[in-house]
Amino acid sequence: MAVEERESGLLVATGDLQVANWAPTPTGLDAEEVRALGDADAKTLGLWHAEVAGDVPARPFWPAAVRRLSLEQRMMLASDSLASAAWKELECRRVRDGLWSEGEQVMTGVEYFILCYGHVQAEVGPPMPFVLWPEQREVLQTMIRELRLIILKARQLGLTWLALHRAFHRLAFDPETPLAKVLALSKDGIHASKLLQRARRINELMPPYLKVEERPQTRTSQSKFGIVDRGEMISLTSSPADARSETASEVIWDEAAFTRNGAGGEIWTALLPTLGERGRITVISTGNGPAEAPGDGQAFARLWGQATSGDPEVGLTPIFLPDSVHPGRSERWRRVERKKYLTEEDFLKEHPETEEHAFSVVGGLRVYLPAGINAAERLGGELDEMREAGELPEPEFIVIGGDYGEFTHLLPIWPLEAGGLYVPPGEVAPERPQEVGESARQIVESCRSLQAERSAEGNGRMILVPPIRVIRYDAAGIQSNRTFVKTVQGDEELMRSWDVVRKMGEDRVRAAKIAFGKYKDDTKDYLRALFTRSWRTIATRERDLDEDHDDYCDGTRIIAISPQNKALLRQLRGLEMMDDGTGRIRKGDDHGPDALIAGAAPVAVKYHNR
Repeated sequence: MAVEERESGLLVATGDLQVANWAPTPTGLDAEEVRALGDADAKTLGLWHAEVAGDVPARPFWPAAVRRLSLEQRMMLASDSLASAAWKELECRRVRDGLWSEGEQVMTGVEYFILCYGHVQAEVGPPMPFVLWPEQREVLQTMIRELRLIILKARQLGLTWLALHRAFHRLAFDPETPLAKVLALSKDGIHASKLLQRARRINELMPPYLKVEERPQTRTSQSKFGIVDRGEMISLTSSPADARSETASEVIWDEAAFTRNGAGGEIWTALLPTLGERGRITVISTGNGPAEAPGDGQAFARLWGQATSGDPEVGLTPIFLPDSVHPGRSERWRRVERKKYLTEEDFLKEHPETEEHAFSVVGGLRVYLPAGINAAERLGGELDEMREAGELPEPEFIVIGGDYGEFTHLLPIWPLEAGGLYVPPGEVAPERPQEVGESARQIVESCRSLQAERSAEGNGRMILVPPIRVIRYDAAGIQSNRTFVKTVQGDEELMRSWDVVRKMGEDRVRAAKIAFGKYKDDTKDYLRALFTRSWRTIATRERDLDEDHDDYCDGTRIIAISPQNKALLRQLRGLEMMDDGTGRIRKGDDHGPDALIAGAAPVAVKYHNR
């Protein structure tokens, strides 16, 4: 498509919007072409780019609406302020009303908005332009056409980003919905807030002539994003009470099959009255078990069954996107990815090619990526060697993670840069029950191999560095922790290893109880991300990948576990989700993983959303 428009005497080619490829440079211009400009022209062009595209560090690519312009077109606009103003006004109208040619609409406003100004944010790296695959384009057109959709999909196909851009356009630009209210639901408060953060990020990456102003009263809110003189987005946890509390013109229900406590059916019932006759809803999720199996995924599976039944009175339009629609997922990619899973069923649940695959498994997944645990063990061995050779930078302190019980498990944890973790040798994991006091002695003594006598206090007494800062433990073990602390504080030699705090005239050991009911799930998710990054670190190294590859990882924010911590590694490999679809971890041989969660919880809270 090559459409031309004449506005206020301005002739600007629209370019090929069907293939809005990301040019090799952020501006979309050939670097040699730019270098050939004279100093005056280069300065003029640079000022115009700053005016229409903004700050480079904040926006590492120019919008496609700018990238598709030739150098000659840009120089003409940069040299004529009236022409530039007319071009920006034309862009605002295209985003609002769509792209028109000879009286026929060839692209809606929301399509133009996403193709020319949208972005996606990968787990690693900067944001990238939202270049729609044909299947994503079809989904977007269905979102525009239909009021109520349910989308069953493979993992990481960009559908949540697509729904958020669709909703943001409705909030900010759609002339028919000046006061729209969008509800963003996800499985818990943190994930719901992430949807809101993504919407804000869409606005942050808009060029100055399209960026909307957020209402002052919502700018610091974690639950509301309001636009001046326009609508607002509200993030809610997936609970029936929250779903019932707000009326809405549009709802995005993300990860619907993982709604906790089996509340999906109640939430659907609560949402229907809030939407009325013309309210829109987009339900998005991977599968989490069939309709016959009790659990968190049951309601989503039943909704899917109703949508695909052919009954027009149901009012839900079903869309299924298999794994293969992703242009980067070749058969070779699937073979490599398959090796990370213990069973074919586990793999097909996350990367389905059929609806049956998507709903085939309830739970049954390992909590942590098997390939990630292998990578963490390998990296742990490498850090062991570096530490022994004195090549590993010392942290400010060491932490002990603990899970008390009949088989108390204690781990030394060595913080790494950017929220990464290293579990060096020294776990205490007795095969038979033993007194907490004995475990306390063993873990402090095992930390001695990580410390060195090289600092002296004013009284001349040598201390060990890096010191143990704190023991973090499951709050349910508070009585056992008192025994632990009492044992350490009663032994002057053990106290040398600690960064003690002076209270009421005596040195005391720091201890922090971790409320597992509040922090366990989020810390588990953070550790899962670390294990994935460890695997990507090894994959990047072995396959000589660079930052343009999907598997790229820069080696920071990883988890490394010494191969000598055999009990922890064994328990991590055997850890499973419960088969009721709730996402909870199956109880059993899990003292080591729980000790790791206790030690890592504050790190997860600090870095989870970064």
